[in-house]
Amino acid sequence: DIEPFPVASRTQSLLCRIVQIAKRHRDVHFEAFDLALSPISVIVTTLLAWSYEACVRATPYDTEFDVLLAVLRRMPEFVGRTLPDGSPGYYIPNETTHGENFAERWNDDPRRAQAFFAWHRKAVADLEALALQEGSDRVRSLMDEAFGSWPVARAFTALDEEVARARGTGLLRVAPLVGLTTAATAFASTPVRSNTFFGRSVR
Repeated sequence: DIEPFPVASRTQSLLCRIVQIAKRHRDVHFEAFDLALSPISVIVTTLLAWSYEACVRATPYDTEFDVLLAVLRRMPEFVGRTLPDGSPGYYIPNETTHGENFAERWNDDPRRAQAFFAWHRKAVADLEALALQEGSDRVRSLMDEAFGSWPVARAFTALDEEVARARGTGLLRVAPLVGLTTAATAFASTPVRSNTFFGRSVR
């Protein structure tokens, strides 16, 4: 039988986005620290995948950001501290290749493990701080430091354009405890009138 090519999805899974966010933070962090000690992508991806599976099976979450934080926080739990022969050492097995240890170089050079855990603490701290920020200026400033200015600028430009489109089409609303939203079903939401930005509103 001939199967059709899969249709490409325009949206990525939450796990894919979490991996991208973590890797971007890692890249920015180690550019200022020491690129040679940066944890390889397969380690970051593997630990995040295991953590994600454990988190979503155990707990319901209110927002995707809550999932992101929970998954990131639990990454170190999945780093083994004993090798298969029972001797002490870091162990992150490759589930597709028997006997392969992704963390083998950590055991050869302890600085690599130290660098991973230091980066992990910084990533969690940055995202926890981000969750507490109020105002787009403060959020953007922190994101610039954590993820670099150019991807953050692109994200904020896209967000500004989306808000402008929603305002222009009458879909932009404001709801208690939520703020600006395009969800028409938001409880007790109030439409935001379009604005010409010339000093008067247009109904």
